[in-house]
Amino acid sequence: MTSKTEPQNLCTKSILRTTGTSCPISGIWESTGNFRTTCPVAKGSQMPKYFGKIIQWKLIQVG
Repeated sequence: MTSKTEPQNLCTKSILRTTGTSCPISGIWESTGNFRTTCPVAKGSQMPKYFGKIIQWKLIQVG
């Protein structure tokens, strides 16, 4: 009997990046703070601003 392993898409440790820095891993990133939003960011792209503000982003899903 062979066992199938599924790829791990959810993050098990926090990876944080600030607006303007290079994205280390492609995936879905969530803003931190009082108001939350998510956005896809590709590896090597610049982390985006949120409503024109510099914020912290947390990787929530790899992909």
